[in-house]
Amino acid sequence: MTSMVTAVPAADTATAVVRELRATRLQRRLGDTEWFDVAYRAYLFALGGLIATVVVSDAIRSQLTDEIDAAVLVDRGPAIIGLLVAAAIAAGVRSGADGGPVAVEAADVRHLLLAPVARSAVLRTPTAQRLRSVAFAGAVIGGAVGQFVAIEQPGSRAAWGAAGALAGAATGAAFVACAVLAHSIRLSRPAATVAASVLLGWQLVAAYTAWVDADRRVIGPCDTIGAVALWGVEVNALDALGVAAVVALVLGALVRCGRLRIDALVRRADLVSQLRFAATTQDLRTVVLLRRQL
Repeated sequence: MTSMVTAVPAADTATAVVRELRATRLQRRLGDTEWFDVAYRAYLFALGGLIATVVVSDAIRSQLTDEIDAAVLVDRGPAIIGLLVAAAIAAGVRSGADGGPVAVEAADVRHLLLAPVARSAVLRTPTAQRLRSVAFAGAVIGGAVGQFVAIEQPGSRAAWGAAGALAGAATGAAFVACAVLAHSIRLSRPAATVAASVLLGWQLVAAYTAWVDADRRVIGPCDTIGAVALWGVEVNALDALGVAAVVALVLGALVRCGRLRIDALVRRADLVSQLRFAATTQDLRTVVLLRRQL
């Protein structure tokens, strides 16, 4: 009677095999893509970008009037902008408690995560992709807003665009990193709600005191990222501490991504499969509903 011994591959070999499998899958998927599907997606993206640009442009021109000079903007702006950053982080914490934000394919869950491969080697790539995509989207939005602000405020368009892009990228990265960390430490939904509420409440008080009662001003936890968005008119080196904190969160998320829950990944993998089918059939209503569940 002979016994079977399962050979465990070396870490480098396992990682190389995972990369090869994903590269082959991507190549086959792109080979099956029709040109009109790509054109349709590009059309939707361009249309959405145009609408968002018009709305943001009108909103900025109505708010940044001649009565708000650069000094007032630098003094009060960080706390106000920090409120948006705090909202993104709070949403990330809630998303992590609900099993987000990383979504992997069903094949990865049913095959790679059950193989003798380190879980971090399988999940680090989708985590990094999620970080990169959300940070890039934030950079694009922040850069566009910075360009519009440069029309009404002193400073070069390049400086405002770079500052807005950096703040937007930091906000997007903080959203994903906090979600991954909340997911990896098994943060419960009530605890996530409490943490998100405390963060938002603290930053809301900071924004209120900065705008109404400057003598009793409260420093908010996200003021530094908000100040980075205003580097187009004034640069303060201390504000870089906020960016450094986001970098630390990102590194922590990449280190702990191997602790994501399998059951949540299975659920999100099924949703991703349904989402791709709905996108192929151009069922926008189903796409929107599935995106909300993700």
